[in-house]
Amino acid sequence: MYKNKVFLGLVAALLLGFSAKAQEQTYDKVWTLEECLDFAMKNNLDVQRAEYEIKNNEVAVLQAKGQVLPTLSVNSSYGFRFGRSINPITNLFEENRIGNFNLSGNSNVTLFAGRRIVNNIKQNQTTLEASIYNLEATENNVMLSVVRAFLDVILAEEQLKIAKKQLETTSEQLVRTKYLVEAGSLPMSELFDLQSQLATNEVDVINAENAFGLNKLALMQTMQMPADQSFELYIPELEIEEFALPENSVRAVYNVANETLPQIKNADLSIVSSELALKSARGGYSPTLGFGASMFTNYADRALANFEEQLRNNQSTALNMQLSIPIFNGLQTRGNVQRAKVNVEIAKLNAQDTRNVLRQEIETVFGNALAAAQTYQASLKRVASTEESFRMAKERYDIGDINFVDYQVAQNNLFNAQVELSRSKYQYIFRVKILDFYLGNPITL
Repeated sequence: MYKNKVFLGLVAALLLGFSAKAQEQTYDKVWTLEECLDFAMKNNLDVQRAEYEIKNNEVAVLQAKGQVLPTLSVNSSYGFRFGRSINPITNLFEENRIGNFNLSGNSNVTLFAGRRIVNNIKQNQTTLEASIYNLEATENNVMLSVVRAFLDVILAEEQLKIAKKQLETTSEQLVRTKYLVEAGSLPMSELFDLQSQLATNEVDVINAENAFGLNKLALMQTMQMPADQSFELYIPELEIEEFALPENSVRAVYNVANETLPQIKNADLSIVSSELALKSARGGYSPTLGFGASMFTNYADRALANFEEQLRNNQSTALNMQLSIPIFNGLQTRGNVQRAKVNVEIAKLNAQDTRNVLRQEIETVFGNALAAAQTYQASLKRVASTEESFRMAKERYDIGDINFVDYQVAQNNLFNAQVELSRSKYQYIFRVKILDFYLGNPITL
């Protein structure tokens, strides 16, 4: 028996070890955008809250439907009476102790309530449907945040490459300058200036590495991934020619988004829900008609008949109809109706505001995409010219035709042009993907 326990313990320890190791290795891989999105959806707290909201609304629908069902309750009691009391069997006053047992059952059902129950069911069903769209809208927001953060990492990596390339160029130039200084072709000050430039480029690389790390951290935080995990990304080669700006006009993009996006459907359903709540509130002015049934029996220990016989002989049944006509209830119904009317107007304003925000977002994204495309084209020309300018400056500097300041200006101009080119490229790509999303297309890289 002891050996079996030891064996089972070893097996459990091995399984736990393998499980822990597998859990540790979950993050130890190269992550694609699709995997980042999947991980974020499973771990985002806003998404989880939206899922629980759906569950709560499902319960609310079930409770609302339960209002059309009859209620049923069974009650019982057992006790003793002392002193002068009525014997429930003889209906005479006695001075004896009387033990008695009572059993009763009641059932009631609402037949008419001014359609409050029906409207309440419809309202809760509408709220449930709206919460499903709210979940979709939340997932879309998470998706866009992850895509933006993912592209920020790609941009930071590309700018790190540019900084390293500049450092490499300066290092190579430092070797040549040192040779020319030793040969007497250049003054020692040129070497010192270049060494200072090398230090500056090293700082640029460090800053770019930090920016790359911080952008990766931002992506991990957006995904709700612990920052102490190993995290490497699959960085696709993105060519701007692969991302064409939609030919649709701003109005056309908005019309598609207005028909498909879940936040719009959620806002419209909120109007429907508030209108149903108003109908339900107005039902408070209507009479309520109900039907009830009850059963009663009892047992007393002073009677000659046994327990079962008394319960059978003492049975009584009652059927009743209840009619309640509201006349005055302290303005409660009137207040509920007025509040429901206000909520309808608020829901309409919220829906209009949601549409306004969507339209403004599309206008802004469209305008920024056009600006980024124009900036990219201008940056292409700028990079081409600054590359040639730097090449010529380098040749002239090597032969001593220009000083280090002119050389440094040419190099920095090239660096800034390359950084601006990469920035405008990914700004354009991100905005094109957002417009594709508004058109109902999936976001992929």
